[in-house]
Amino acid sequence: MQSESLVKPLLKALNHQRFKNRIACIKALGDILLYGESRSIQDLSGPLAQCMMDLPQVRLVVVDVGGALAMEMPDRYSYWQRILPLLLSGLRDEDKDVKIKAELLWEDVGKKYEKENEDQLKEQIDFDAVPEHYPSTEAGITQYVEKILEGLVLASSDKEADVVKQVVECSEYLGYFVPPATYLPLILPRLGGGQYGERPLIVLSALARGTPTALLQESVADIAEALANEDVSHVTNHGHQSALLQVIQVLIEKCDPRDCSYSIFSVLLYIASTSEEQDTVSIAQEQLENVAKRSGLDRVYKLYDLHLSAVLNTIQTTASSWTEQTPHFMIFLGLLELADQSLGCHLERIVGILCDCVPKKQDPFVSLKCLMKLNHLLKQEEHPLNSNGELERFLPVIVSDIVKPFLPWHAGSTAAALRTAAVSCLVSVCQAEVASQKVLDEVKNCLALIPALIEDDSEDTRHLSCEVVMNVAYSFPQLIDSDTLHTLADKLVKRFDDVSAVVRLKSARVLAALFKNLPENYNPSIQSARLRDLYESATVFLDDPDEILQGAVSDALEEMGKISPEILKEVLERDCPKFRNKHVCEKLIASMNNLQIAVVN
Repeated sequence: MQSESLVKPLLKALNHQRFKNRIACIKALGDILLYGESRSIQDLSGPLAQCMMDLPQVRLVVVDVGGALAMEMPDRYSYWQRILPLLLSGLRDEDKDVKIKAELLWEDVGKKYEKENEDQLKEQIDFDAVPEHYPSTEAGITQYVEKILEGLVLASSDKEADVVKQVVECSEYLGYFVPPATYLPLILPRLGGGQYGERPLIVLSALARGTPTALLQESVADIAEALANEDVSHVTNHGHQSALLQVIQVLIEKCDPRDCSYSIFSVLLYIASTSEEQDTVSIAQEQLENVAKRSGLDRVYKLYDLHLSAVLNTIQTTASSWTEQTPHFMIFLGLLELADQSLGCHLERIVGILCDCVPKKQDPFVSLKCLMKLNHLLKQEEHPLNSNGELERFLPVIVSDIVKPFLPWHAGSTAAALRTAAVSCLVSVCQAEVASQKVLDEVKNCLALIPALIEDDSEDTRHLSCEVVMNVAYSFPQLIDSDTLHTLADKLVKRFDDVSAVVRLKSARVLAALFKNLPENYNPSIQSARLRDLYESATVFLDDPDEILQGAVSDALEEMGKISPEILKEVLERDCPKFRNKHVCEKLIASMNNLQIAVVN
């Protein structure tokens, strides 16, 4: 027909710089379709739809033409899929006039369709009944669902927020009209964090949100299993994890999660363990609580009880080769942080994993993070590692195989950090209120390494080593014999001259504690020479400029002087004239006199 020869020049005119010319062109194309060859719409529907991104005046004309085609074009029933988008776009237009025009035309088109198909729609018209699954024409959608999903996935990362919003809404409708059995085989293979990124997850969450609950429940296990696949769940990208949480949230809200509890748990655990965004971590932890509630569990730690064994089975196989970035290592750290009282029920497995991954031949940063987590757990008042009463059984292994190997000196800043972490763990072990003979034996073995640690280059290590001595002196005094007492005391007195005021003060207070519980076989006469050396070294600091240190040293000498007051008195009387602050020295001399008198009486 002659009209077909006009199509190509008119299509070129659609790009004219003057909008009035573009409007005239759109009207002319509409007339061609109405009065000429209607099959030309196959070539024109795309360019006309693109005009919906033009000025409001142009969009208004496109909607008007679309309405005319839907009402009057011959063979329009064969081309609904090309005509209706021209009207549908107008229904969501940001311009009020365009939107109102599209709504009016949509209403008119619907009434005419109803009138033309009165026989087929007679029952619905007579009874004004809304179909249960409106509009009950899923077969037509299903035919094109793969192409539709491809477009939705690509558009879901658009820079325009309105586009993404409409993609989500469209996906919800698609999920309502297309069963999961149809769309899942098309969307699930795209979920891995590869070329598509998080886009398929955004579409999947909307599809699931739109799917009727009964249908979604039938497929929830398949969806959760796909999400738990390591290619999908073990991605640390923030956008990917946020999209993954959206899918999980929909599944938890709409379905009974008990059929797929482990899969959902493993996904949420990884996100909570690895995300650097605190908001994301909080959402993951909140969803873990929701899974527990929806599974009929009153406390979230019972969810960990349910699945911890399976998680440990999975990650233990790779523990000996972990690095700082290994996903299984991140999961393990997350468990230590989040599993709370459930840890005590699986302590043997946890200690076994620590023994596999902590040795120095592996990544030192893995060892460091494990030691830090272990220290945190040992210090907690709730004692999560002892929730099943088995800490006493495994604490000797923790000390001998996990803590002690890092106490000896090795060069380098990493080794220094590991020493600090190991000494900190030893402090926590001493405070764990577990005093079996095996634990005491291991602490005693470690105590032999403490004198060197008191002189470590790291201030934190020196301070913590003093803390170890303090705790042993109060909790396990039976571990300190006469030689150990004086070896430790010599090292502590040397710390009175430390560059750190904190270490100086701590060492003085620890020295006082050390001499409060003397070994049973301690003989002052045999140790007199060593006592004199201690007195002479400590007395110098009674004249220290730091008054707080003066007081702490005075208290330590007061305690030490009870062993041999005559020797200390002799040292004090000799050195007192050299001091600027003689009152502290004179006070101690008077105290030693009183002790001597008390002994005589």
